[in-house]
Amino acid sequence: DEHSAMVAFAVLAMSLPIASLTAVMELVRRYPSAVRRSNTEFLRSFGFLFNRFRPDVYWYALAIMTRNLFIGMIPVVPRASAQVYLLQVVLIVSFAMVIHFKPWRVPSMNWLDVLFGAVMLVFLNIASFMALVVAYDIRVIGWLCMAMAAIVVLIIPAILFMSALKRVGMASRYYHSFLCHHKADTGAFARWLKLELLSHADISRDVFLDSDNLDSLDQLLNFVAVDVDTLVVLGSKKIFVRPWCVAEIATAHRNRVHMCVLAMADYKPLTSDAIDDFGIQGADSDTLLENGISRELIEDTLRAISAKPSIQVPPQLNTEMMCELIGMLVRREEEGAVEPVCVPEGDTTIVIMHSFGDPEANASAHVLRLLLLRHLCDRAEGIPRVLQEGEKIPKTAEKAAVVLTSGCLDRSAFVLQMVALREAVSLVVPVIADMGFRVPAREAVIQNMERLPELASEGHGTSKRATRAVLEMFKEIAVTVD
Repeated sequence: DEHSAMVAFAVLAMSLPIASLTAVMELVRRYPSAVRRSNTEFLRSFGFLFNRFRPDVYWYALAIMTRNLFIGMIPVVPRASAQVYLLQVVLIVSFAMVIHFKPWRVPSMNWLDVLFGAVMLVFLNIASFMALVVAYDIRVIGWLCMAMAAIVVLIIPAILFMSALKRVGMASRYYHSFLCHHKADTGAFARWLKLELLSHADISRDVFLDSDNLDSLDQLLNFVAVDVDTLVVLGSKKIFVRPWCVAEIATAHRNRVHMCVLAMADYKPLTSDAIDDFGIQGADSDTLLENGISRELIEDTLRAISAKPSIQVPPQLNTEMMCELIGMLVRREEEGAVEPVCVPEGDTTIVIMHSFGDPEANASAHVLRLLLLRHLCDRAEGIPRVLQEGEKIPKTAEKAAVVLTSGCLDRSAFVLQMVALREAVSLVVPVIADMGFRVPAREAVIQNMERLPELASEGHGTSKRATRAVLEMFKEIAVTVD
């Protein structure tokens, strides 16, 4: 009969969504294995199921399909009250999952999903009066539903308008620059560069530095793709060793974000053979694949970045040369070189010394200088000065900060400058700027000073003066060395 035919047709129709759900379950099961095996064909074919969500919640597409299946099956329940209750249960569970997992890769999408879930629950509760309590005035309930619909209709354009207004006011990108760097090579230089960029009169937006602006690694590549005006690559020897640096550059290349390469002294673009042999293995490879960074995209990016012109940065920058570099970044220049410029001499009571020839020590010294400026701007102590190699100590100097990094006490030029500094000023404060630096014991200091040939050539007693200067410096931080 007709009823039997309809039942058979309904069973056949129900098999379609159930089959789709089963297929998605199988794909979700295979996804971790595909990532581990670098199965780019699988990720390219089914990436639409996973790329919208954070890597640790890759399975959330299955949750959405299950929710939709339950919502589609609820009308089969005969009683209206039971339908309302079941629909409320499904929506509340979905609402709670969004709040708990925050599955969407774009943070604003999580809030938008929560907003729509809350609106649907309110609508459902208002509409339930029609099905459960007939005594209520249907017109009142209708007006409430219309009011809620009007609020939703007004909220969505308002959010879009505020977002557009914000982006227009901020030149369409929230961050002026994103500093892509390898921390071990250019961590201090990145900090110095950010401080100088933020102090420039033509830069009103923030500068992204992961140690300051990153709350979750899941959002890192989204910042590069959506919220960054210029990706500044601090090209160093190990820039392509760090997987997240490669991912940042690849994301910028894929989304056509403006890029500028600052070539440090040890930076060398990859050759064609090196790109062909380039590989990121293990968990790092899994991380990139989970974020949609395939091997083909990495190779294409490395070829593009290696062929891209760069700005040559000398190993020892001073404040004048940094100002020139900042100007080149503001003008969005992509090629050039920072010319050596001497800093004019001036009277100051505070000097900062660092290990000459170490770019990170030099950057740390300038970061310290900028931090001191904030506290000395209202005092008559003069602007702190970072000493360069061979520079004489100002006669007005009274205090000194010595930036200590790994191996600095093994360099004769550094030790000789420290001896002169100790004899010229009344207070020397050591500042440890390298986690690898260790305060030496007294015997180690004596042996190290006697081992440096340059100290012996300076004349009798120089080694002892150097030993005394080092030991007295560390007493300023109450470290027992004897």
